Amino acid sequence: MVSASKSTIVILDYSKTRRDSFRLILSEHKYLLFFFEKETSCLDSIKALDPDLVILGSLLPGQTLRMIHALRVKEGAIPVLVVSEDPAVYEFVAPHNFEHVRFVQSGKGDEIKIRPIITGMLETSSMTKNGRAIPLIIGRSTEMKRIKKMIAALSRSTEPVLISGESGTGKELAARAIHCQSNLKEDRFVKIDCAALSEEADTSLGLDDAPKHSETVLKTHARQFERADAGTLFFKEIGKIPPSLQTELFLMLEEGAVSDPKSQTKTPMDIRIVASTCMDLGRLVETGAFRKDLYFRLNVFSIGMPPLRDRKRDIPRLVDYFTDRFCMENERSHFDVPQHAKNIFVKYSWPGNVAELEDKIKQALLHNDENWMTDPALPKNRDPKLWYLADFREYIDSLAGLSDVKNYTRDLSNISLKRITGEFSARAEKKLIRIGLERTGWNRVKAAALLDISYKSLLNKIKAHHLTPPISRTEDTGDLDVAAIT
Repeated sequence: MVSASKSTIVILDYSKTRRDSFRLILSEHKYLLFFFEKETSCLDSIKALDPDLVILGSLLPGQTLRMIHALRVKEGAIPVLVVSEDPAVYEFVAPHNFEHVRFVQSGKGDEIKIRPIITGMLETSSMTKNGRAIPLIIGRSTEMKRIKKMIAALSRSTEPVLISGESGTGKELAARAIHCQSNLKEDRFVKIDCAALSEEADTSLGLDDAPKHSETVLKTHARQFERADAGTLFFKEIGKIPPSLQTELFLMLEEGAVSDPKSQTKTPMDIRIVASTCMDLGRLVETGAFRKDLYFRLNVFSIGMPPLRDRKRDIPRLVDYFTDRFCMENERSHFDVPQHAKNIFVKYSWPGNVAELEDKIKQALLHNDENWMTDPALPKNRDPKLWYLADFREYIDSLAGLSDVKNYTRDLSNISLKRITGEFSARAEKKLIRIGLERTGWNRVKAAALLDISYKSLLNKIKAHHLTPPISRTEDTGDLDVAAIT
């Protein structure tokens, strides 16, 4: 058990010489020092050691960033001191503006520079570790750098913010980051799920006194509004709130007061409004499904969260972060996800975005199946569709031979949309089936499963498209040998 009377410092450095140097610099102080050479063994010990400070030495830029991300998994924030002679480390990590992370360029006079910095960081360590950490948003892509700058700027305002984006892109994470970087960070962040409000309204519409119940659905949530007073009120998926409740919500926001359904009194509220949506609210306004005045009331500032397929350079960092996080949360041994596995993740389109990636890694670890990511032979057997789609991604642009669509549009007086789309749809289908058959060695049962169609449908389509298995010449006899069809 680590003594409470001494500060605990964890030092991670690949170099034994550097570790010995840190030991010499810190030997005069009565610190409890723990030295590690590998990131995985260091992360395995972090929870038990509960350090007051972590010092990262001569690591590569990517490894330094991984360690900082992993150390943010714990509640609060462990102070981190990065001591490196490589300026690239600072250039790589500094733009993230991490809280409680300091950089020192090592060289002559390390002893003089490092000691006072360590003393100062340890003095504030207890407050740092027990404080509320800013939610971690992973990403160095151009899109995410822009998002982080917008979040920092909007945190200095109290105006409403509308966050849009596909499901799983991190809209709620962005909302929490805005709150935690603002002057309201010591107050509550209260979430209201508008899909749940919609269900309550739908239920009330089945009652005899439906209008009365519909009008009071939001009022039953008055306690949540009051809990958010002086803090942030987050409306998750605001586009799903039914029209019957939009007027009531607009009046609440416009008047800045919450009605008490029992006393019929109004309680003033001072809250920051943040809303998210995966729907096109502008389009809903045009069709009359969403109130225009409510839309403008919410859309004072807006953030568009990019889908994961548009920020693929962030995927390797996300893979490391989720792997380290789930290992730490479930007290599993940490491991390095190899580059070949990350390359597969990068190729896949991730229609479910970051949430899908997170779930995929969580499933592998919870089922004791990290080999799914570390063994290059296993993933194709465990999740063939993921691998197939990843490898197939590169063919998407030329799938239907769209480059020659101009041949069909030369005679503008004779353009048949049905004929053109039918032609290109047939091309795409034929190519997909051929690729599926080739990837499975013309095993039609496996190909049908891969293409997500019935076995009978596949046989009919093979016949319709006149697809035949490849032929290969036998080397020793020269005879033609037709490949076996299962």
